[in-house]
Amino acid sequence: MCGITAINTHDNAIPFLLETLKKLEYRGYDSSGISFILMNQIKTVKCKGKIEELKKCFQNEDCHSFMGIGHTRWATHGKPSNQNAHPHMNQKQTFSIVHNGIIENYKTIKYELEQDNYVFESETDSEVIVHLIDKFYNEQQDVLLAFKKAANVLKGSYAIALISTNNPNELFLTRKDSPLVIGKTNGGYFASSDIPTLSIYSNVVFYLNDNEFAVIKKDSIDFYDASLALIDKTLEKIETVNDSSSTEHFETFMHKEIFEQPKIIQQIINNHQLEKQLVDFENIIESIHKVYFVACGTAYHACLSGSYYLEKMTGITTICQTASEFRYHEPLVGQHTLCVFVSQSGETADTLAALKLAKEKQATTISLVNVKGSSLDQLSDYHIYTQAGSEIAVASTKAYTAQLITLLLFSMYYATKLNLPVDQKLINDLEKLPSSLNRLLLKENLFQQYSQVLINQQDAYFIGRLLDYHVALEGALKLKEISYIHADAYLAGELKHGPIALIEEGTIVFAIATQKQIIDKTISNIEEVKARGGQIVLLTSEQHLSSQFEHVIILDELHSYLMPIISIIPLQLISYHITKFKNLDIDKPRNLAKSVTVE
Repeated sequence: MCGITAINTHDNAIPFLLETLKKLEYRGYDSSGISFILMNQIKTVKCKGKIEELKKCFQNEDCHSFMGIGHTRWATHGKPSNQNAHPHMNQKQTFSIVHNGIIENYKTIKYELEQDNYVFESETDSEVIVHLIDKFYNEQQDVLLAFKKAANVLKGSYAIALISTNNPNELFLTRKDSPLVIGKTNGGYFASSDIPTLSIYSNVVFYLNDNEFAVIKKDSIDFYDASLALIDKTLEKIETVNDSSSTEHFETFMHKEIFEQPKIIQQIINNHQLEKQLVDFENIIESIHKVYFVACGTAYHACLSGSYYLEKMTGITTICQTASEFRYHEPLVGQHTLCVFVSQSGETADTLAALKLAKEKQATTISLVNVKGSSLDQLSDYHIYTQAGSEIAVASTKAYTAQLITLLLFSMYYATKLNLPVDQKLINDLEKLPSSLNRLLLKENLFQQYSQVLINQQDAYFIGRLLDYHVALEGALKLKEISYIHADAYLAGELKHGPIALIEEGTIVFAIATQKQIIDKTISNIEEVKARGGQIVLLTSEQHLSSQFEHVIILDELHSYLMPIISIIPLQLISYHITKFKNLDIDKPRNLAKSVTVE
Protein backbone atom coordinates (compact mmCIF):
# COMPACT_ATOMS: atom_id res chain seq x y z
CA MET A 1 0.00 0.00 0.00
CA CYS A 2 3.04 2.19 0.30
CA GLY A 3 4.43 3.89 -2.78
CA ILE A 4 8.01 3.30 -3.94
CA THR A 5 10.06 5.29 -6.40
CA ALA A 6 13.76 4.92 -7.24
CA ILE A 7 16.12 6.20 -9.92
CA ASN A 8 19.70 6.00 -11.20
CA THR A 9 20.22 8.69 -13.78
CA HIS A 10 22.61 11.10 -15.49
CA ASP A 11 20.28 13.90 -14.38
CA ASN A 12 19.40 15.18 -10.92
CA ALA A 13 17.41 12.51 -9.08
CA ILE A 14 15.89 14.80 -6.43
CA PRO A 15 13.24 16.56 -8.58
CA PHE A 16 12.21 13.23 -10.08
CA LEU A 17 11.82 11.59 -6.67
CA LEU A 18 9.73 14.45 -5.32
CA GLU A 19 7.59 14.61 -8.45
CA THR A 20 6.88 10.88 -8.57
CA LEU A 21 6.07 10.80 -4.85
CA LYS A 22 3.53 13.51 -5.55
CA LYS A 23 2.01 11.35 -8.31
CA LEU A 24 1.90 8.37 -5.95
CA GLU A 25 0.07 10.22 -3.19
CA TYR A 26 -3.37 9.25 -4.58
CA ARG A 27 -2.66 5.77 -3.22
CA GLY A 28 -3.01 7.10 0.33
CA TYR A 29 -0.19 7.79 2.79
CA ASP A 30 0.68 9.32 6.16
CA SER A 31 4.37 10.20 5.70
CA SER A 32 7.02 10.39 3.00
CA GLY A 33 10.76 10.53 2.55
CA ILE A 34 13.72 10.10 0.25
CA SER A 35 17.33 8.95 0.53
CA PHE A 36 20.02 9.88 -1.94
CA ILE A 37 23.80 9.58 -2.23
CA LEU A 38 25.74 12.83 -2.04
CA MET A 39 29.52 13.04 -1.74
CA ASN A 40 29.59 9.27 -1.01
CA GLN A 41 27.24 9.72 1.93
CA ILE A 42 23.58 8.83 2.25
CA LYS A 43 21.37 11.79 3.03
CA THR A 44 17.85 10.99 4.21
CA VAL A 45 14.98 13.43 4.51
CA LYS A 46 11.60 12.21 5.76
CA CYS A 47 8.63 13.54 7.66
CA LYS A 48 5.09 12.86 8.76
CA GLY A 49 2.29 14.47 6.78
CA LYS A 50 1.87 15.70 3.24
CA ILE A 51 4.54 15.62 0.54
CA GLU A 52 4.45 19.42 0.54
CA GLU A 53 6.14 19.20 3.95
CA LEU A 54 8.88 17.06 2.45
CA LYS A 55 9.35 19.50 -0.42
CA LYS A 56 9.85 22.35 2.04
CA CYS A 57 12.96 20.60 3.33
CA PHE A 58 14.59 21.13 -0.08
CA GLN A 59 13.61 24.74 -0.67
CA ASN A 60 16.87 26.09 0.71
CA GLU A 61 19.02 23.11 -0.25
CA ASP A 62 21.09 22.88 -3.43
CA CYS A 63 21.12 19.09 -3.61
CA HIS A 64 22.22 17.31 -6.75
CA SER A 65 22.37 13.53 -6.72
CA PHE A 66 22.28 10.99 -9.50
CA MET A 67 20.63 8.24 -7.50
CA GLY A 68 17.97 7.95 -4.83
CA ILE A 69 14.93 6.16 -3.43
CA GLY A 70 11.61 7.56 -2.25
CA HIS A 71 8.59 6.36 -0.32
CA THR A 72 5.05 7.25 0.70
CA ARG A 73 3.98 5.25 3.75
CA TRP A 74 0.58 3.85 4.70
CA ALA A 75 0.93 2.70 8.29
CA THR A 76 0.77 -1.01 9.08
CA HIS A 77 3.22 -1.17 11.98
CA GLY A 78 3.70 1.90 14.16
CA LYS A 79 1.80 5.17 14.17
CA PRO A 80 2.50 7.90 11.60
CA SER A 81 5.64 9.74 12.73
CA ASN A 82 8.99 11.00 11.49
CA GLN A 83 10.71 7.99 13.04
CA ASN A 84 8.39 5.48 11.38
CA ALA A 85 8.57 7.15 7.98
CA HIS A 86 10.73 5.53 5.30
CA PRO A 87 13.53 5.34 4.20
CA HIS A 88 15.23 3.38 7.00
CA MET A 89 19.00 3.32 7.49
CA ASN A 90 21.49 1.16 9.34
CA GLN A 91 23.44 2.64 12.24
CA LYS A 92 26.56 3.31 10.16
CA GLN A 93 24.36 5.01 7.54
CA THR A 94 25.86 2.93 4.75
CA PHE A 95 22.55 1.37 3.67
CA SER A 96 19.09 2.83 3.11
CA ILE A 97 15.93 0.99 2.09
CA VAL A 98 12.30 1.62 1.25
CA HIS A 99 9.77 -1.19 1.55
CA ASN A 100 6.20 -1.93 0.51
CA GLY A 101 4.52 -4.96 2.04
CA ILE A 102 4.45 -6.71 5.39
CA ILE A 103 7.25 -8.72 7.01
CA GLU A 104 5.33 -11.34 8.95
CA ASN A 105 8.33 -12.65 10.94
CA TYR A 106 9.78 -9.25 11.79
CA LYS A 107 9.42 -9.72 15.56
CA THR A 108 11.61 -12.83 15.49
CA ILE A 109 14.17 -11.11 13.26
CA LYS A 110 14.15 -8.00 15.42
CA TYR A 111 14.75 -10.01 18.59
CA GLU A 112 17.71 -11.83 17.02
CA LEU A 113 19.21 -8.59 15.71
CA GLU A 114 18.84 -6.94 19.10
CA GLN A 115 20.84 -9.82 20.56
CA ASP A 116 23.57 -8.79 18.10
CA ASN A 117 23.41 -5.22 19.48
CA TYR A 118 21.43 -3.69 16.63
CA VAL A 119 19.46 -0.64 17.76
CA PHE A 120 16.05 0.12 16.26
CA GLU A 121 14.74 3.65 15.85
CA SER A 122 11.23 2.87 14.56
CA GLU A 123 8.23 0.69 15.36
CA THR A 124 8.02 -0.62 11.80
CA ASP A 125 8.46 -4.10 10.46
CA SER A 126 10.50 -2.64 7.60
CA GLU A 127 13.50 -1.54 9.65
CA VAL A 128 14.60 -5.14 10.21
CA ILE A 129 15.42 -5.34 6.48
CA VAL A 130 18.17 -2.74 6.51
CA HIS A 131 19.78 -4.18 9.65
CA LEU A 132 19.67 -7.68 8.17
CA ILE A 133 21.43 -6.42 5.06
CA ASP A 134 24.04 -4.73 7.24
CA LYS A 135 24.60 -7.96 9.19
CA PHE A 136 25.10 -10.10 6.10
CA TYR A 137 27.29 -7.48 4.43
CA ASN A 138 29.62 -7.51 7.42
CA GLU A 139 30.09 -11.24 6.86
CA GLN A 140 30.93 -11.23 3.15
CA GLN A 141 31.40 -7.63 1.96
CA ASP A 142 29.06 -8.08 -1.02
CA VAL A 143 25.96 -5.86 -1.25
CA LEU A 144 23.97 -8.01 -3.69
CA LEU A 145 24.71 -11.21 -1.77
CA ALA A 146 23.78 -9.52 1.51
CA PHE A 147 20.55 -8.28 -0.08
CA LYS A 148 19.73 -11.78 -1.31
CA LYS A 149 20.48 -13.39 2.06
CA ALA A 150 18.30 -10.85 3.83
CA ALA A 151 15.43 -11.50 1.41
CA ASN A 152 15.73 -15.24 2.07
CA VAL A 153 15.07 -14.63 5.77
CA LEU A 154 11.95 -12.51 5.20
CA LYS A 155 8.49 -14.04 5.33
CA GLY A 156 5.57 -12.09 3.95
CA SER A 157 5.39 -9.65 1.07
CA TYR A 158 7.87 -7.05 -0.04
CA ALA A 159 9.09 -4.74 -2.74
CA ILE A 160 12.42 -3.24 -1.67
CA ALA A 161 14.71 -0.61 -3.13
CA LEU A 162 18.21 -0.30 -1.67
CA ILE A 163 21.10 2.14 -2.00
CA SER A 164 24.51 1.83 -0.34
CA THR A 165 27.69 3.84 -0.02
CA ASN A 166 29.54 0.55 -0.49
CA ASN A 167 28.31 0.48 -4.10
CA PRO A 168 27.48 4.17 -4.65
CA ASN A 169 26.75 3.82 -8.37
CA GLU A 170 24.28 0.97 -8.13
CA LEU A 171 20.60 0.77 -7.21
CA PHE A 172 19.32 -2.60 -5.94
CA LEU A 173 15.76 -3.90 -6.22
CA THR A 174 13.82 -7.04 -5.36
CA ARG A 175 10.21 -8.05 -4.85
CA LYS A 176 7.87 -10.81 -3.67
CA ASP A 177 4.07 -10.44 -3.81
CA SER A 178 4.30 -6.63 -3.97
CA PRO A 179 4.46 -4.62 -7.21
CA LEU A 180 7.70 -3.16 -8.58
CA VAL A 181 8.28 -2.23 -12.22
CA ILE A 182 11.39 -0.77 -13.89
CA GLY A 183 11.30 1.84 -16.65
CA LYS A 184 13.95 3.10 -19.06
CA THR A 185 14.47 6.62 -20.31
CA ASN A 186 17.28 8.42 -22.12
CA GLY A 187 18.59 9.67 -18.77
CA GLY A 188 18.77 6.30 -17.03
CA TYR A 189 16.56 3.77 -15.27
CA PHE A 190 13.87 4.22 -12.68
CA ALA A 191 11.46 2.04 -10.73
CA SER A 192 8.01 2.44 -9.26
CA SER A 193 5.40 0.39 -7.45
CA ASP A 194 2.82 1.98 -9.74
CA ILE A 195 2.57 1.38 -13.50
CA PRO A 196 0.36 4.44 -14.17
CA THR A 197 2.91 6.71 -12.45
CA LEU A 198 5.81 5.11 -14.31
CA SER A 199 4.03 5.25 -17.68
CA ILE A 200 4.11 9.04 -17.58
CA TYR A 201 7.89 8.90 -18.07
CA SER A 202 8.34 5.84 -20.28
CA ASN A 203 6.28 3.52 -22.46
CA VAL A 204 8.67 0.57 -22.06
CA VAL A 205 9.31 -1.41 -18.88
CA PHE A 206 10.96 -4.44 -17.38
CA TYR A 207 8.74 -6.59 -15.18
CA LEU A 208 10.46 -7.91 -12.07
CA ASN A 209 9.03 -11.26 -10.99
CA ASP A 210 8.84 -12.66 -7.47
CA ASN A 211 12.24 -13.45 -5.89
CA GLU A 212 14.17 -11.76 -8.69
CA PHE A 213 16.78 -9.02 -8.23
CA ALA A 214 17.82 -6.06 -10.33
CA VAL A 215 21.05 -4.04 -10.11
CA ILE A 216 20.71 -0.74 -11.92
CA LYS A 217 23.55 1.47 -13.11
CA LYS A 218 23.06 4.69 -15.07
CA ASP A 219 23.53 3.01 -18.45
CA SER A 220 22.86 -0.66 -17.79
CA ILE A 221 20.82 -3.08 -15.77
CA ASP A 222 21.43 -6.68 -14.66
CA PHE A 223 18.76 -9.14 -13.58
CA TYR A 224 19.25 -12.15 -11.32
CA ASP A 225 17.10 -15.07 -10.29
CA ALA A 226 16.63 -16.26 -6.70
CA SER A 227 20.04 -17.98 -6.75
CA LEU A 228 21.74 -14.84 -8.19
CA ALA A 229 22.25 -16.39 -11.61
CA LEU A 230 22.10 -13.79 -14.37
CA ILE A 231 18.89 -13.83 -16.40
CA ASP A 232 17.75 -11.99 -19.50
CA LYS A 233 14.73 -9.72 -19.67
CA THR A 234 13.30 -7.76 -22.55
CA LEU A 235 11.62 -4.39 -22.47
CA GLU A 236 7.87 -4.57 -22.88
CA LYS A 237 5.65 -1.82 -24.17
CA ILE A 238 2.93 -0.42 -21.92
CA GLU A 239 0.08 1.91 -22.63
CA THR A 240 0.81 5.51 -21.78
CA VAL A 241 -1.69 6.69 -19.18
CA ASN A 242 -3.11 10.16 -19.59
CA ASP A 243 -1.88 12.39 -16.80
CA SER A 244 -4.96 13.15 -14.69
CA SER A 245 -3.11 15.36 -12.26
CA SER A 246 -5.48 18.27 -12.91
CA THR A 247 -8.99 18.53 -11.52
CA GLU A 248 -9.76 20.85 -14.46
CA HIS A 249 -12.85 22.92 -13.59
CA PHE A 250 -14.02 20.51 -10.90
CA GLU A 251 -13.58 21.04 -7.18
CA THR A 252 -11.81 17.75 -6.49
CA PHE A 253 -10.71 14.60 -8.28
CA MET A 254 -13.68 12.69 -6.88
CA HIS A 255 -16.05 15.32 -8.24
CA LYS A 256 -14.38 15.11 -11.63
CA GLU A 257 -14.44 11.32 -11.68
CA ILE A 258 -18.14 11.14 -10.80
CA PHE A 259 -18.90 13.34 -13.80
CA GLU A 260 -16.64 11.29 -16.12
CA GLN A 261 -18.84 8.21 -15.72
CA PRO A 262 -21.27 8.70 -18.65
CA LYS A 263 -18.41 9.20 -21.11
CA ILE A 264 -16.44 6.22 -19.78
CA ILE A 265 -19.46 3.92 -19.87
CA GLN A 266 -20.19 4.99 -23.43
CA GLN A 267 -16.59 4.18 -24.39
CA ILE A 268 -16.77 0.77 -22.72
CA ILE A 269 -20.03 -0.12 -24.46
CA ASN A 270 -18.57 0.91 -27.82
CA ASN A 271 -15.04 -0.52 -27.37
CA HIS A 272 -15.13 -3.37 -24.86
CA GLN A 273 -13.34 -5.83 -27.22
CA LEU A 274 -14.35 -8.92 -25.25
CA GLU A 275 -14.35 -11.02 -28.41
CA LYS A 276 -10.70 -10.12 -28.94
CA GLN A 277 -9.60 -10.32 -25.30
CA LEU A 278 -11.24 -13.71 -24.67
CA VAL A 279 -10.77 -15.35 -28.07
CA ASP A 280 -9.16 -18.53 -26.66
CA PHE A 281 -11.59 -18.70 -23.74
CA GLU A 282 -14.37 -19.67 -26.15
CA ASN A 283 -12.74 -23.09 -26.60
CA ILE A 284 -13.21 -24.06 -22.95
CA ILE A 285 -16.37 -22.15 -22.02
CA GLU A 286 -18.63 -25.21 -22.22
CA SER A 287 -16.35 -27.11 -19.80
CA ILE A 288 -17.00 -24.58 -17.02
CA HIS A 289 -19.42 -25.87 -14.38
CA LYS A 290 -19.09 -23.14 -11.77
CA VAL A 291 -17.87 -19.52 -11.62
CA TYR A 292 -16.37 -17.71 -8.65
CA PHE A 293 -16.23 -13.91 -8.53
CA VAL A 294 -13.50 -12.74 -6.15
CA ALA A 295 -12.60 -9.20 -5.09
CA CYS A 296 -12.29 -6.75 -2.18
CA GLY A 297 -14.17 -3.62 -1.12
CA THR A 298 -15.87 -1.72 -3.91
CA ALA A 299 -14.78 -4.31 -6.48
CA TYR A 300 -16.49 -6.98 -4.35
CA HIS A 301 -19.74 -5.00 -4.55
CA ALA A 302 -19.37 -4.93 -8.34
CA CYS A 303 -18.78 -8.70 -8.27
CA LEU A 304 -22.01 -9.26 -6.36
CA SER A 305 -23.87 -7.77 -9.29
CA GLY A 306 -21.61 -9.50 -11.82
CA SER A 307 -22.33 -12.86 -10.20
CA TYR A 308 -26.08 -12.14 -10.35
CA TYR A 309 -25.88 -11.12 -14.03
CA LEU A 310 -24.02 -14.24 -15.11
CA GLU A 311 -26.17 -16.67 -13.16
CA LYS A 312 -29.44 -15.18 -14.45
CA MET A 313 -28.26 -14.97 -18.06
CA THR A 314 -26.58 -18.37 -18.33
CA GLY A 315 -27.99 -20.58 -15.57
CA ILE A 316 -24.48 -21.48 -14.47
CA THR A 317 -23.76 -21.70 -10.74
CA THR A 318 -21.97 -18.57 -9.49
CA ILE A 319 -20.42 -17.76 -6.13
CA CYS A 320 -19.18 -14.34 -5.01
CA GLN A 321 -16.62 -14.18 -2.22
CA THR A 322 -14.31 -11.58 -0.74
CA ALA A 323 -10.69 -12.27 -1.61
CA SER A 324 -9.59 -12.03 2.02
CA GLU A 325 -11.79 -15.07 2.82
CA PHE A 326 -11.33 -17.05 -0.40
CA ARG A 327 -8.08 -18.83 0.53
CA TYR A 328 -9.13 -19.66 4.06
CA HIS A 329 -12.57 -20.87 3.01
CA GLU A 330 -10.99 -23.85 1.24
CA PRO A 331 -12.95 -23.13 -1.96
CA LEU A 332 -14.11 -26.09 -4.06
CA VAL A 333 -12.42 -25.07 -7.29
CA GLY A 334 -10.75 -27.18 -9.96
CA GLN A 335 -10.39 -27.75 -13.68
CA HIS A 336 -14.05 -27.06 -14.39
CA THR A 337 -14.18 -23.84 -12.35
CA LEU A 338 -13.74 -20.32 -13.66
CA CYS A 339 -12.50 -17.71 -11.20
CA VAL A 340 -12.98 -14.04 -12.12
CA PHE A 341 -10.77 -11.67 -10.14
CA VAL A 342 -11.69 -7.98 -10.11
CA SER A 343 -9.39 -5.16 -8.95
CA GLN A 344 -9.03 -1.54 -9.96
CA SER A 345 -5.25 -1.48 -9.49
CA GLY A 346 -4.53 -5.11 -10.29
CA GLU A 347 -2.23 -5.17 -7.27
CA THR A 348 -4.67 -5.96 -4.44
CA ALA A 349 -2.74 -8.36 -2.20
CA ASP A 350 -5.70 -10.46 -1.03
CA THR A 351 -6.96 -10.84 -4.58
CA LEU A 352 -3.51 -11.79 -5.87
CA ALA A 353 -3.19 -14.45 -3.18
CA ALA A 354 -6.63 -15.81 -4.11
CA LEU A 355 -5.66 -15.96 -7.80
CA LYS A 356 -2.49 -17.91 -7.00
CA LEU A 357 -4.52 -20.45 -5.02
CA ALA A 358 -7.02 -20.82 -7.87
CA LYS A 359 -4.18 -21.49 -10.30
CA GLU A 360 -2.69 -24.08 -7.94
CA LYS A 361 -6.05 -25.85 -8.01
CA GLN A 362 -6.00 -25.71 -11.85
CA ALA A 363 -8.99 -23.40 -12.16
CA THR A 364 -9.29 -21.13 -15.19
CA THR A 365 -8.65 -17.50 -14.22
CA ILE A 366 -9.77 -14.20 -15.67
CA SER A 367 -8.62 -10.83 -14.34
CA LEU A 368 -10.73 -7.72 -14.74
CA VAL A 369 -8.46 -4.76 -14.02
CA ASN A 370 -8.00 -1.13 -14.89
CA VAL A 371 -4.19 -1.31 -15.16
CA LYS A 372 -2.69 -3.26 -18.03
CA GLY A 373 0.52 -5.03 -17.02
CA SER A 374 -0.42 -5.13 -13.33
CA SER A 375 0.30 -8.27 -11.30
CA LEU A 376 -3.22 -9.68 -11.63
CA ASP A 377 -3.11 -9.03 -15.35
CA GLN A 378 0.21 -10.83 -15.75
CA LEU A 379 -0.72 -13.87 -13.65
CA SER A 380 -4.22 -14.63 -14.95
CA ASP A 381 -5.04 -16.87 -17.90
CA TYR A 382 -7.33 -14.34 -19.57
CA HIS A 383 -7.65 -10.58 -19.29
CA ILE A 384 -10.40 -7.98 -19.43
CA TYR A 385 -9.69 -4.25 -19.08
CA THR A 386 -12.23 -1.81 -17.70
CA GLN A 387 -10.78 1.23 -19.53
CA ALA A 388 -11.82 3.64 -16.78
CA GLY A 389 -8.68 5.78 -17.06
CA SER A 390 -6.70 6.99 -14.06
CA GLU A 391 -8.75 7.28 -10.88
CA ILE A 392 -7.00 9.62 -8.45
CA ALA A 393 -9.50 9.95 -5.61
CA VAL A 394 -9.06 7.17 -3.08
CA ALA A 395 -12.82 6.46 -2.89
CA SER A 396 -13.72 4.69 -6.12
CA THR A 397 -16.53 6.00 -8.31
CA LYS A 398 -15.89 5.68 -12.03
CA ALA A 399 -13.82 2.50 -11.62
CA TYR A 400 -16.81 0.91 -9.85
CA THR A 401 -19.34 1.70 -12.55
CA ALA A 402 -16.79 0.68 -15.19
CA GLN A 403 -16.51 -2.69 -13.44
CA LEU A 404 -20.30 -3.02 -13.32
CA ILE A 405 -20.82 -2.35 -17.02
CA THR A 406 -17.88 -4.57 -17.98
CA LEU A 407 -19.18 -7.46 -15.86
CA LEU A 408 -22.59 -7.03 -17.49
CA LEU A 409 -21.03 -7.09 -20.97
CA PHE A 410 -19.01 -10.15 -19.97
CA SER A 411 -22.22 -11.93 -18.89
CA MET A 412 -23.86 -11.03 -22.20
CA TYR A 413 -20.80 -12.31 -24.07
CA TYR A 414 -20.86 -15.54 -22.03
CA ALA A 415 -24.53 -16.14 -22.78
CA THR A 416 -23.98 -15.54 -26.48
CA LYS A 417 -21.11 -18.05 -26.60
CA LEU A 418 -23.41 -20.62 -25.00
CA ASN A 419 -26.00 -19.84 -27.71
CA LEU A 420 -28.40 -18.40 -25.15
CA PRO A 421 -30.62 -15.40 -25.96
CA VAL A 422 -29.91 -11.95 -24.54
CA ASP A 423 -32.90 -9.77 -23.65
CA GLN A 424 -33.45 -7.28 -26.47
CA LYS A 425 -34.63 -4.64 -23.98
CA LEU A 426 -31.26 -4.87 -22.25
CA ILE A 427 -29.47 -4.37 -25.57
CA ASN A 428 -31.70 -1.38 -26.41
CA ASP A 429 -31.40 0.19 -22.97
CA LEU A 430 -27.61 -0.07 -23.01
CA GLU A 431 -27.67 2.60 -25.71
CA LYS A 432 -29.79 4.84 -23.48
CA LEU A 433 -27.63 4.42 -20.36
CA PRO A 434 -25.04 7.21 -20.91
CA SER A 435 -27.79 9.75 -21.64
CA SER A 436 -29.66 8.68 -18.49
CA LEU A 437 -26.52 9.20 -16.43
CA ASN A 438 -25.94 12.64 -17.92
CA ARG A 439 -29.49 13.67 -17.07
CA LEU A 440 -29.01 12.41 -13.55
CA LEU A 441 -25.82 14.44 -13.07
CA LEU A 442 -27.78 17.57 -14.01
CA LYS A 443 -29.73 17.05 -10.76
CA GLU A 444 -26.63 17.57 -8.62
CA ASN A 445 -28.27 20.45 -6.74
CA LEU A 446 -31.03 18.09 -5.60
CA PHE A 447 -28.49 15.58 -4.30
CA GLN A 448 -26.63 18.37 -2.56
CA GLN A 449 -29.91 19.36 -0.91
CA TYR A 450 -30.63 15.78 0.19
CA SER A 451 -27.14 15.47 1.66
CA GLN A 452 -28.21 17.97 4.29
CA VAL A 453 -30.32 15.31 6.01
CA LEU A 454 -26.97 13.93 7.21
CA ILE A 455 -25.93 17.09 9.06
CA ASN A 456 -25.28 16.24 12.70
CA GLN A 457 -26.00 12.56 12.03
CA GLN A 458 -23.64 9.92 13.37
CA ASP A 459 -25.37 6.98 11.68
CA ALA A 460 -27.10 6.20 8.41
CA TYR A 461 -28.57 3.01 7.00
CA PHE A 462 -29.01 1.74 3.45
CA ILE A 463 -31.52 -0.93 2.41
CA GLY A 464 -32.46 -2.74 -0.77
CA ARG A 465 -33.24 -6.14 -2.28
CA LEU A 466 -31.53 -8.15 -5.05
CA LEU A 467 -29.36 -5.82 -7.14
CA ASP A 468 -30.53 -2.87 -5.04
CA TYR A 469 -28.85 -4.42 -2.01
CA HIS A 470 -25.50 -4.34 -3.80
CA VAL A 471 -26.05 -0.62 -4.39
CA ALA A 472 -26.91 -0.21 -0.70
CA LEU A 473 -23.59 -1.81 0.24
CA GLU A 474 -21.63 0.47 -2.05
CA GLY A 475 -23.61 3.56 -1.03
CA ALA A 476 -22.91 2.87 2.65
CA LEU A 477 -19.23 2.29 1.89
CA LYS A 478 -18.93 5.61 0.05
CA LEU A 479 -20.52 7.51 2.92
CA LYS A 480 -18.34 6.00 5.62
CA GLU A 481 -15.15 6.19 3.50
CA ILE A 482 -15.14 9.93 3.01
CA SER A 483 -17.57 11.50 5.52
CA TYR A 484 -16.71 9.25 8.49
CA ILE A 485 -20.42 8.83 9.24
CA HIS A 486 -21.16 5.32 10.44
CA ALA A 487 -23.16 3.61 7.71
CA ASP A 488 -24.53 0.08 7.41
CA ALA A 489 -26.35 -1.69 4.59
CA TYR A 490 -29.03 -4.32 5.10
CA LEU A 491 -31.19 -6.51 2.95
CA ALA A 492 -34.57 -4.81 3.25
CA GLY A 493 -36.31 -8.08 3.99
CA GLU A 494 -33.93 -8.78 6.88
CA LEU A 495 -34.75 -5.59 8.80
CA LYS A 496 -37.45 -7.30 10.83
CA HIS A 497 -34.98 -9.98 11.93
CA GLY A 498 -32.92 -7.61 14.07
CA PRO A 499 -31.66 -4.39 12.46
CA ILE A 500 -35.03 -2.64 12.80
CA ALA A 501 -34.16 -2.28 16.51
CA LEU A 502 -31.76 0.48 15.40
CA ILE A 503 -34.53 2.60 13.89
CA GLU A 504 -35.83 5.47 15.99
CA GLU A 505 -37.26 8.93 15.40
CA GLY A 506 -35.08 10.76 12.85
CA THR A 507 -32.87 7.80 11.85
CA ILE A 508 -31.68 8.35 8.25
CA VAL A 509 -32.40 5.44 5.89
CA PHE A 510 -31.49 5.45 2.20
CA ALA A 511 -33.79 3.01 0.42
CA ILE A 512 -33.14 1.76 -3.10
CA ALA A 513 -36.21 0.33 -4.87
CA THR A 514 -35.64 -0.22 -8.60
CA GLN A 515 -36.15 -3.98 -9.09
CA LYS A 516 -39.73 -4.30 -10.32
CA GLN A 517 -40.17 -7.99 -9.50
CA ILE A 518 -39.68 -7.25 -5.79
CA ILE A 519 -40.52 -3.56 -5.51
CA ASP A 520 -43.82 -4.03 -3.59
CA LYS A 521 -41.99 -6.05 -0.94
CA THR A 522 -39.28 -3.39 -0.70
CA ILE A 523 -41.83 -0.60 -0.27
CA SER A 524 -43.46 -2.58 2.54
CA ASN A 525 -40.09 -2.78 4.29
CA ILE A 526 -39.61 0.96 3.81
CA GLU A 527 -43.03 1.61 5.34
CA GLU A 528 -41.93 -0.40 8.39
CA VAL A 529 -39.00 1.99 8.81
CA LYS A 530 -41.21 5.02 8.27
CA ALA A 531 -43.69 3.78 10.89
CA ARG A 532 -40.89 3.82 13.46
CA GLY A 533 -39.88 7.40 12.76
CA GLY A 534 -37.15 6.73 10.23
CA GLN A 535 -36.43 9.52 7.75
CA ILE A 536 -36.40 8.00 4.27
CA VAL A 537 -34.43 9.05 1.19
CA LEU A 538 -35.92 6.90 -1.57
CA LEU A 539 -34.27 6.12 -4.91
CA THR A 540 -36.73 4.63 -7.39
CA SER A 541 -37.96 4.73 -10.97
CA GLU A 542 -41.60 4.63 -9.85
CA GLN A 543 -43.00 8.13 -10.35
CA HIS A 544 -46.13 7.50 -8.26
CA LEU A 545 -44.03 7.08 -5.11
CA SER A 546 -43.09 10.77 -5.12
CA SER A 547 -46.18 11.68 -3.11
CA GLN A 548 -45.59 9.04 -0.43
CA PHE A 549 -42.17 10.13 0.81
CA GLU A 550 -40.58 13.49 1.55
CA HIS A 551 -37.23 12.83 -0.10
CA VAL A 552 -37.51 10.96 -3.40
CA ILE A 553 -34.99 10.69 -6.24
CA ILE A 554 -36.69 9.59 -9.45
CA LEU A 555 -34.43 7.60 -11.77
CA ASP A 556 -34.91 6.80 -15.44
CA GLU A 557 -36.51 3.40 -15.87
CA LEU A 558 -34.15 1.11 -17.78
CA HIS A 559 -33.59 -2.63 -17.73
CA SER A 560 -33.26 -3.89 -14.15
CA TYR A 561 -29.65 -4.97 -14.77
CA LEU A 562 -28.69 -1.36 -15.52
CA MET A 563 -30.33 0.17 -12.48
CA PRO A 564 -27.31 -0.38 -10.14
CA ILE A 565 -25.22 1.82 -12.45
CA ILE A 566 -27.86 4.55 -12.36
CA SER A 567 -28.80 4.43 -8.69
CA ILE A 568 -25.24 4.63 -7.32
CA ILE A 569 -24.67 8.07 -8.88
CA PRO A 570 -26.94 10.02 -6.47
CA LEU A 571 -25.41 8.18 -3.51
CA GLN A 572 -21.91 9.09 -4.68
CA LEU A 573 -22.88 12.75 -4.92
CA ILE A 574 -24.75 12.80 -1.61
CA SER A 575 -21.67 11.38 0.13
CA TYR A 576 -19.52 13.88 -1.73
CA HIS A 577 -21.55 16.93 -0.71
CA ILE A 578 -21.93 16.08 2.97
CA THR A 579 -18.17 15.52 3.10
CA LYS A 580 -17.61 18.85 1.43
CA PHE A 581 -19.94 20.50 3.95
CA LYS A 582 -17.92 18.95 6.78
CA ASN A 583 -14.75 20.40 5.22
CA LEU A 584 -12.97 17.04 5.11
CA ASP A 585 -10.31 15.91 2.63
CA ILE A 586 -12.53 14.30 -0.01
CA ASP A 587 -9.82 12.86 -2.25
CA LYS A 588 -7.61 11.50 0.53
CA PRO A 589 -9.77 10.19 3.38
CA ARG A 590 -7.97 9.16 6.54
CA ASN A 591 -6.55 5.67 6.98
CA LEU A 592 -7.36 4.55 3.42
CA ALA A 593 -5.12 3.64 0.49
CA LYS A 594 -5.95 3.39 -3.20
CA SER A 595 -3.90 0.30 -3.97
CA VAL A 596 -4.18 -2.18 -1.11
CA THR A 597 -0.98 -4.19 -1.44
CA VAL A 598 -0.95 -5.72 2.05
CA GLU A 599 -3.20 -8.45 3.47
